Amino acid sequence: MLELFPEPLHRYAEAVSAGPPAPADIVIATLGATPASALARALQASAAHHRSNDARVTGSVWARHGFSSLLPGVVAAAALAHHVLPLRDAAIRPDGHGRAVRLLLPHGGEALHGAPPQQRYGALLDNLLAPLVQALAAASGASPRLLWANAGAVVAEVFRHAPVLLQPGLPATEATLAHDAAWLMDTRTRPDGRDNPLHAPMRAHRVSRDGTTTTLWLRRLCCLRYRLHGFPLCGDCPRQLLR
Repeated sequence: MLELFPEPLHRYAEAVSAGPPAPADIVIATLGATPASALARALQASAAHHRSNDARVTGSVWARHGFSSLLPGVVAAAALAHHVLPLRDAAIRPDGHGRAVRLLLPHGGEALHGAPPQQRYGALLDNLLAPLVQALAAASGASPRLLWANAGAVVAEVFRHAPVLLQPGLPATEATLAHDAAWLMDTRTRPDGRDNPLHAPMRAHRVSRDGTTTTLWLRRLCCLRYRLHGFPLCGDCPRQLLR
């Protein structure tokens, strides 16, 4: 699907492809249909890989890795190319360790140049993230608030890098990127009155150490990955403030 991602965005296309799902893939439309779902099997494989017996940690870490792999392409397409992918019919392909590594789509979606944020990001929020977060929370016990925070941190990271990828052939501008980021993350509620689960995923903290004051942008919530053997605190973990 490289044709959907102009040259500066090619790296985002690596985890997005067109094709039918395989039996082991996680089909978004059927999440939670059976207890022994593909998502449950992926979480079991992830827990075994990390030697974790804490289902909440497994669920959060699975989401952190999966969102980091899959969301950049979706967000970059909508933000920079104003292209909306068919996420309602998407499937997620896990690797041998259960980690989400590829987003499978039935077709390439459609270009919506100049469309408002609701049209370009509604599918991301309602058709992909909402059912996935709900199913993950039910399967692992991880709180939806934590899972949404994991997604929001990835969205914030994409928008942090997006301005340097602007080019004449893309419909996005610095102004549209700023407007999109504000729509996704700056308001507590969406235009229809529903809570905005991506609100403020990162927070600025003024920290003074050794006579020097700096601003740290840290996640709103810790992803719990540090509870796995061999993993230190993340660089943007709010627990850094406790050190």
